[in-house]
Amino acid sequence: MTEPDTLWHYTDAGGLLGIFGSNPEPRESGVVGPQKCQPSFRATAVEYLNDSRELIHGLGIIKKEVLIPRAEQLEAIDYQPDEPHLVANAKEKADFLRKLCETIDRVEQRTYSNHIHCYVTSFSAHNDVLSQWRAYCGGLDGFAIGIRRDALPNHQEAKAKKVLYDDNPTSWTTVTDYVQRWVDRRLHRTEAPEASSGMLDHCIRELSRYATQFKHNGFREEGEWRVIHLGMSEGPTYRNRGAKLIPYVTWSLPADAVVAVRVGPGPNQHENYLAAQGALHAFSYTTAAKNLTVSPTPYR
Repeated sequence: MTEPDTLWHYTDAGGLLGIFGSNPEPRESGVVGPQKCQPSFRATAVEYLNDSRELIHGLGIIKKEVLIPRAEQLEAIDYQPDEPHLVANAKEKADFLRKLCETIDRVEQRTYSNHIHCYVTSFSAHNDVLSQWRAYCGGLDGFAIGIRRDALPNHQEAKAKKVLYDDNPTSWTTVTDYVQRWVDRRLHRTEAPEASSGMLDHCIRELSRYATQFKHNGFREEGEWRVIHLGMSEGPTYRNRGAKLIPYVTWSLPADAVVAVRVGPGPNQHENYLAAQGALHAFSYTTAAKNLTVSPTPYR
């Protein structure tokens, strides 16, 4: 299947202004006219996503498909005295994987006492999905921001990944193979890794990068992609969602990564279209201004 060239981030009016206008490029004093800006996105800590079980769902798949089978393989090793020991300290390495599984259990039981430091920004392959307008835009008068997929982050700290839906386990191998190689790297030394709280915390953070690529099939229509950010270069900032305090990190793109905007359904759609056109020009997103459209989805 051909992957989309453009991915769409759904947001409300406040989110649109924050993304487009909060990261101005430097310019000399006295210069007037449109202010060039770079789009800046928030990535929310995985424990605080709208569906808090998403992380648990993915970690459960990793535990079942990779960690437990590998631990069982190591536990089954019983070398005879005259056999070469191809895997050193197999029992200790199996014990480490078991303790990692126990840590995942604590995450699921909400008794894990540390912040994981893995963050997510959501995108969709589709620019007009009713469930997205409802979930991310308050149901009315939202915006979908079109971003070039090839401009999204692709480095050690942050990567854009396609979400896998669990009615198709054959597709899991694209992620579980990465996790198998991650386990190989962890166990390649003669000695087993130390199962300290610091080491287990670090492993949960790294595994969360893979776990957040899984999602329940009920969300398939979203066609979701995610920028998964490990927040290694700086700590999180905080905002509130009602009574809840939410950790997040920010990341930016060049201005030409923004290629389009769609105005969502709602009673203020025409006014939002006119205002968005002005805002895009004010922040120098000229390509997006040329590709500003309105959703044909009827407002009820």
